Amino acid sequence: MKRNVIRSKVLLLISLLFVFLLCVFFLNASMRHSQEKRDHPVTHQASSLFDQHTFLSDGYQTLAEEWEKSEILHSALNLFSVNQFIFNNLYSREKLEKFTLFSLISFGFLLGCLVLAWHLHKMLRHEKRLKAELHDMVKKFSHVLKHAPDGMILLKQDNTVLNINQSACQILNTSEQQASQRNITALVSDPVASNKLTALLSQVHGRMNQGDSRPVSQQITINTTSVQHLEIIASETAYNDGNEILLNIRDVTVWVDREEKLKSLSRALEQSDDSIIITNEKGIIEYVNHSFEKYNELDANELIGSDAAHLILTALQNPAELAKLQQQLVKGQTVNRIISHRKKDNSLVYMEKRISPIRNNLGKISHYITTGKDITDRVLFESKLKQLAHFDILTQLPNRLMLQQQIDHLLQQSPCPVIGLLTLNLDRFKQINDSLGHDTGDQVLLGVSERLQAILRENDMLARLGSDEFAILVFSDNRLPALEQLAERILRHLSEPMTLGSKEVVVGASIGITYSDSSHSTSETLLRQADIALYKAKDDKQQQQYRVYNRQMGANSVKRLEMEAQLRQSCGTDRYQYYYQGRFDSRTRELCGVEVLMRWIDDDNHIQSPTEFIPILETTGLIIEVGEHLIQQACKQLRQWQLQGHWLHFALNISARQLLNSDIVGTVSKAIQSSQCDPSFLELEITESVVMSDVKLALNKLRQLNALGVRIAIDDFGTGYSSLAYLSRFPIQILKVDREFVRDLPLNKESVTITNAIVELAHNLNISVVAEGVENKGQADFLASIGVEEFQGFLYCKPLPLSDFETRFLQPIQNMKEQSTY
Repeated sequence: MKRNVIRSKVLLLISLLFVFLLCVFFLNASMRHSQEKRDHPVTHQASSLFDQHTFLSDGYQTLAEEWEKSEILHSALNLFSVNQFIFNNLYSREKLEKFTLFSLISFGFLLGCLVLAWHLHKMLRHEKRLKAELHDMVKKFSHVLKHAPDGMILLKQDNTVLNINQSACQILNTSEQQASQRNITALVSDPVASNKLTALLSQVHGRMNQGDSRPVSQQITINTTSVQHLEIIASETAYNDGNEILLNIRDVTVWVDREEKLKSLSRALEQSDDSIIITNEKGIIEYVNHSFEKYNELDANELIGSDAAHLILTALQNPAELAKLQQQLVKGQTVNRIISHRKKDNSLVYMEKRISPIRNNLGKISHYITTGKDITDRVLFESKLKQLAHFDILTQLPNRLMLQQQIDHLLQQSPCPVIGLLTLNLDRFKQINDSLGHDTGDQVLLGVSERLQAILRENDMLARLGSDEFAILVFSDNRLPALEQLAERILRHLSEPMTLGSKEVVVGASIGITYSDSSHSTSETLLRQADIALYKAKDDKQQQQYRVYNRQMGANSVKRLEMEAQLRQSCGTDRYQYYYQGRFDSRTRELCGVEVLMRWIDDDNHIQSPTEFIPILETTGLIIEVGEHLIQQACKQLRQWQLQGHWLHFALNISARQLLNSDIVGTVSKAIQSSQCDPSFLELEITESVVMSDVKLALNKLRQLNALGVRIAIDDFGTGYSSLAYLSRFPIQILKVDREFVRDLPLNKESVTITNAIVELAHNLNISVVAEGVENKGQADFLASIGVEEFQGFLYCKPLPLSDFETRFLQPIQNMKEQSTY
């Protein structure tokens, strides 16, 4: 461009110089002609013209001669004298007119040249500016395309890469050098995606041939190390020298994944078993799912666009409660309610409703979501469990837990009423069970409960504490009636024969009585005092007696003191022994585990029942020291069996004081390390009452034990559990169904229902079930049919000393057939 400007300026100067020389030439010729005319005034016009022609010829010749000289311009200027020319031609009007015309023409020509030069200069500057802008624009768009987030690829007609930007290289995992002049399909490793790209390019070529330049889009998926979704837009670009194809490639993997998530969420909402409603911030319904329509028997088309307040009001049946709920929602609070409603078939349904706010990016509430879960089965099941936890299955009387809660409730009242408590234990009941069977024993218990209820007042409370033990709670705001008279009346009625079918049974009872008129007493204190009086009545070796608790009875008896002394002296000796009772697989009926049961031999070499000495060990704290010794012994025995190839689950009981008041974790850890046994076969059994006495501490200890590899079992499940929520929180692997539920199977409908519920609950929590007290084939077959994993009971094995157990079961382990000898 700069060279063109210089060329234009040179041409302009040459033109100006040529014009100037012509002017000079004509001026010189005119002056000479005028001079000659003055010298020959009488010359004719023809002679003048000839002379003029001669003058011009001579002038041209003279000019040519002078031009050949080196100083031609200077010589030309010296030939003419402008002043002389003007002086000689002023008198000639014709010459003056010609000169003026010539001057005007020369000036116009000069002016035209100047205008032409200015216009040419202006065009050159404009061209320069346009080229600079074009250069900047090309540079700008080149930078934009090079660094654009979308991939840009320019293809030739044969689909080879002509140009590719950085984003396209990153998307296709290549480089500009590798991609240049290669077919675009060769850059896509996935064959399916490559075929789709080929089809897209064929479609573009077809449209190009038809003159259709509209872009064509296609989404392809590249399945490499990670799935990559690409959206490709192909369009034709036409140039003077041919056509090319522009590919715009966009990685839409994030969008596709997000769309799939939204689809999944949408399907989850629509297919959820929970009923779901979404409203805007004003409570107008925008969405309901299929479950809501199903449970509420309503149509979504009728609900969408309506106010949700009428649904809430229908459920709450209380405008004041609705207003309170709306205030909570406006404040952004989450509302939980359990509501019940009757369906068209008059069935009662319980729903757990939860209304939560949905906030937008600014933190303001934009919508509300209401979820509803059908908890009818759970409510009914919890009702059954509550019945199970607080009432006796056989007699439907309140159990020990219910009695304790009632006593504590009365003691917290102000003023505190006067309370009387009687505990009653049947005489000869074990003999009835052993001789007449458990069915007869159950009938006796039902008969006793009916007789006792017939004697008591309406507000008195009768409870069953255990197998053959009852309690009677009597209270009054003024004066308590004489409980001694009530005890005599009870003994008199119970002594009367009881007819059970064709059999006549006579049972007696022993009664312990205690009073409390102080709020400082507790349910535990009263029960303990009544038990002491009851044991005193039994210690007299006479039946049909009652005793009233007094302070003297509160002191430990001689027998208790003697037993406590013997228990202390025998700590760490072989007088504490384990008896072994096998556990059997419900499918194969083969031995798969063993439970060890503590026994103690007194000074008279009599084996004492755990019910006799374990309460003393618990009360005095000796259970911790004795327990440490027995845990060590159990781990050694487990290791010995494992070395012999007997891989049995080894269960031992842990008491409340051992779990909560000792370093049980350290004790078990040391026993495992010292014996080198496999801890995954060691099981620790605890009762529900132990867990509930201190939930937080028990949970911490059990988690630490579980971390050692030890399995945790809940023993006697169903006899005192007070909250279903704790069962799912504890690290429990085994649930042992109490013999109270097994005993009546499979004939008792209530026992069948409850046992089914317990097994289903355990399996839903991924907990194995062991049934205790299996004594006949019918019980075993029924328990196996509902999914119980293991049996324990006299049908297969009674508690045996170590030597007897090994002789019978471990030399070698055999498939155990059902033996009803025990």
